[in-house]
Amino acid sequence: QPLTASDALLQPGGSSRSTLSSESFQTPAAVPQTKKLQQENVKLLRAGAWALMLSLCLALEAGFIVPLVADFRFESFCGESCALRYAQPLYLVGSDCVACVGGLGLIWMLVILTAVFDIYYIFYGGTAIFGYAMGEWRGLRNVLSTALRHLDLDSGTTLRIPGVDMTATDRDGLPGISDGEAMQQVFGVSWRMAWSRIVEALYEDCVISSRQADGMVKAASTVRWSNQTAHDFASPQDNFSRLRFVATELRNGCAIRDAALYGARHRCISKLEVHLRRASAGPTSVSLPAEPETLVLPVFDLEDFTVEHLLETEEQLEEIRQSLLNHKGRQALLESSVQGLSAGCRLVAINGQSYENKEHLLYDLASLTKRSTLPATLVFVKAESDVSFSKVEVDLPRPSRVKSVSFQTGKDDHRLDPVRWRVEGFVPDKRGSGGSWKQIVWQDKRYPPPSRRETSLGGVVFDAEYWRRKGEAGSVELQ
Repeated sequence: QPLTASDALLQPGGSSRSTLSSESFQTPAAVPQTKKLQQENVKLLRAGAWALMLSLCLALEAGFIVPLVADFRFESFCGESCALRYAQPLYLVGSDCVACVGGLGLIWMLVILTAVFDIYYIFYGGTAIFGYAMGEWRGLRNVLSTALRHLDLDSGTTLRIPGVDMTATDRDGLPGISDGEAMQQVFGVSWRMAWSRIVEALYEDCVISSRQADGMVKAASTVRWSNQTAHDFASPQDNFSRLRFVATELRNGCAIRDAALYGARHRCISKLEVHLRRASAGPTSVSLPAEPETLVLPVFDLEDFTVEHLLETEEQLEEIRQSLLNHKGRQALLESSVQGLSAGCRLVAINGQSYENKEHLLYDLASLTKRSTLPATLVFVKAESDVSFSKVEVDLPRPSRVKSVSFQTGKDDHRLDPVRWRVEGFVPDKRGSGGSWKQIVWQDKRYPPPSRRETSLGGVVFDAEYWRRKGEAGSVELQ
């Protein structure tokens, strides 16, 4: 659909409105007069620069070039040679006078030509000096350093604080941001749609080759505009019925599967916040959707991924021990359902002590009766099919368009908080019998959440990134 001046994309932002000065509200008659005065000032500056340059040239010529011929005078060099000689019946000038005068004229001509060409070289020397200073002041060094343009299209993170201009708060750091982050600040989280269309337009105009176009969209982890239906990625029109938060790295650096050995008993996060887009009444085939009003859903309470089991008798202990022995793997997994515990549950701790080695765990488990330490508390990690520490899956009240997500820190030690994660959404098919999972949030860079337990992120949300394929974004070099 064609954009109009009333569209949000073409309207100035709040930061630009706040910086308008009184010159922006001049009358139409005053605008040409101001422009004429500016042109006159430019002409005066140009004439002044020329006058300064010529003055420097004349000073250099008078100080260095002219003294070279200060003693080359006609009287001292050619006076005797050019004296009239008497010859019957006429006075004639000798040939040595002609040679002397010609040589003296050539010397003066050489000096004059040197002065003229020196003005040319001095002018360009001054232009180079002042041009270098102006280029450094304008930050144009990288323009001439190479013929290749390196594009870093890794947006890195999608975190933002609603209502806060992230660009204005860190304006000094803007030169250090990547091209992907700059595109995201201009076009929003759907900037890959704009990038794909820009690349396709360059290809249609024969500015770049098909190979270059493939490299440019691949660097942004998106797809060609002409081939958008052949890939399964999240789009602004998708309605998600379920969301899945997956932690990929913890603060202490331990492996996700070993979190229980470091004291994890609950989930990696305590609550998940989901911000939805309101369904618009107009057409849904808009290339760049405007920012709609959002709904903040109630947080979802999450089930713990571990369960504590109380052993009171030796018969209970022996039954669990035999089930663990029947499993031939390296981990202490229950081979079958025992005492209300499902098959596949993993024993990780006895009376608060964690075990990495299965043999040591079974030995201490068998010695509970010898040491008369019953009753004892066993900690089991639930089967992966039931619940997981690193994966949090929730159902939405109805299929909705997701705008952003956030969460609250977990209940365990802060060193077990996720610092990298991803969020996936399930899109049901039209028949309602199936569907597909699509990743909507990438947190590739480390983001340490607050150390306080069961605490929100201070208003920080993580936007859904549309038109992004799975995999890390990269970079590309263009001629």
